[in-house]
Amino acid sequence: MTAPASTTTKIACLQTRPMPDFASALDEALGLAKQAVGAGAEFLLLPEYCGGLKSDGAALNPPVAVEGEHPFLQGMRDFAAERAVWVMLGSIAVQGAGGKIINRGYVLDNTGAIVSRYDK
Repeated sequence: MTAPASTTTKIACLQTRPMPDFASALDEALGLAKQAVGAGAEFLLLPEYCGGLKSDGAALNPPVAVEGEHPFLQGMRDFAAERAVWVMLGSIAVQGAGGKIINRGYVLDNTGAIVSRYDK
């Protein structure tokens, strides 16, 4: 009996900075994602609140949108599908029922589909 062939997956951790809005957060994430994929990455990992985070004094105030209309989530879904890579969003702020802000993590497959959600 022979041993199975070894396979590897190239993973990139994208260290984005806290950005005040969706557009600047997405621009930064996509720039890093393009570099990582260009270097051969097949699975991209982003940090918590990668979709944006700003402070109001001592309070943190992330940009927030409902899941189906979330510009950061949609931008990363599009990228995953276009580049055929998996993406883990550490978390983004999603609007919940009654105005509640949910800190939600996602895993996107290489077609851009959401395959996992986790509310923190």
